[in-house]
Amino acid sequence: MPITTGSAADVRAAIARAWLGAHDAGILGSVVLRAHQRAAAHRLRAVIGASRGALLADPVGLGKTYTALAVARDAASVLVVAPAPLRDMWREACVATARPARFVSYHALSRGGVPEPADFVIVDESHHARNPATRRYRALAALCERSPVLLLSATPVHNRAGDLRAQLALFLGSHAWAMTDDDVARFVVRRDLLADEGDSPLPHTGTVRWLEAGDDATTLASVERLPPPLPARDAGDGGALVSISLIRQWASSRAALLAALRRRLALASALADALRAGRYPSRAELRAWSYAEGTLQLAFPEIASDALPSDANQLLAATERHASHVAALIRASADPPDPDDARAALIRRVRAEHPGERVIVFAEFAETVRALSARLAPDGGVAMLTDRGATVAGGRIARRELLAQFAPGGAAGVAPANRVSLLVTTDLLSEGVNLQDASVVVHADLPWSPARFEQRVGRARRLGSAHARVSVYALRPPAPAEMLLHMEQRLRAKLAAAARTVGIQGTIMPRL
Repeated sequence: MPITTGSAADVRAAIARAWLGAHDAGILGSVVLRAHQRAAAHRLRAVIGASRGALLADPVGLGKTYTALAVARDAASVLVVAPAPLRDMWREACVATARPARFVSYHALSRGGVPEPADFVIVDESHHARNPATRRYRALAALCERSPVLLLSATPVHNRAGDLRAQLALFLGSHAWAMTDDDVARFVVRRDLLADEGDSPLPHTGTVRWLEAGDDATTLASVERLPPPLPARDAGDGGALVSISLIRQWASSRAALLAALRRRLALASALADALRAGRYPSRAELRAWSYAEGTLQLAFPEIASDALPSDANQLLAATERHASHVAALIRASADPPDPDDARAALIRRVRAEHPGERVIVFAEFAETVRALSARLAPDGGVAMLTDRGATVAGGRIARRELLAQFAPGGAAGVAPANRVSLLVTTDLLSEGVNLQDASVVVHADLPWSPARFEQRVGRARRLGSAHARVSVYALRPPAPAEMLLHMEQRLRAKLAAAARTVGIQGTIMPRL
């Protein structure tokens, strides 16, 4: 078969067709599936044929996207449900495999945008659909009610054992909740390593290297001593919950903590104004009165609230006391030393230990990303990415253009002055993005689910990487582990003593 034009991938695919046959199950458009992908597709088709659904739970980086499109290759119409940032990735995969598919994001489902049904539904990062009480889950369940379904998630369990059953219930219905563990396992396909493909292993990671970010225990103790805020009517035990939230931000960065404290102060001010005006708001009403990430307050809260309770003076006093202590903590946190300087210095040291390598730094909060980027930008070759877009030293840059530099060969045509070797990003990049040209991953804060830890590292540890090893670093929270453990125990005791269950799962501080 003569070939006159086309990319190197097209040429390889044409050769494979001539050798294997054009209709071989391992050929999908210009993509030649690997052995583990073909085996997984075969098993998945059998499970779906018998039960109308299955979950592919291969570890991050093993090419679940192409496997899924191979399973759906004969469907008349395919619908992909996935996080919105993965839209371009799925579009490119559909072009490469010549398998058209429609796309809808979880966010669109949450807002009531339900697409037309399809003959086959692929649910990517299906752990986003683990809460049956949400609108997105109900909309997705309606889409999966009659169509064959393939769920994709390397980390289907995030907080509780029921996460997995909730996802399987999208196609099994209520039967998923009554099944034994052995029954559940029949619907899950997972391959841990490419044991049968010694020529294309994933990069090794070795052990995580821990970095000590100094001591900010004084601030942590001040956070725990904050008097509880006045809970809104339906807020339950707000004191312990607020402490947990603030500790998470403290563990990420001083910048994240300060931003959270300013939001707390704005909410306390809004609540105090409402009480003085003769109203007692709910949580939803408080959220409705603020904008700019909670830092600014709208006027006239009394127009939307219920009647004032009888103990209004006590409620107002508690609110003002909380606001006063939050304001004092904000002032104290402005004093040096700033632990964010130490965090940036540690990342700078990691970069120096890996000259010429591309480094990705992950953080949970956008404030942490901005604080670290500002400190590291003078070193050169630094980019920042949050849900508000991508930025380099010269200003804003297209997200696609930035990420292309971290794909294999993507930086070849970039002028040296514009090359990025350090990317600081939020967890929006921890799912479904191929960044194989990076060989160093740094956790600027500890993810609050082990699943998130795996997702972060999996951006670089993928098939197609030219690196034999991906080095992983993690910054410890800046306080003794014993102090963190004792604090967690005290907070849990408060939650246990609350008048009603608040539903906290997992650990408040991640295990060190």
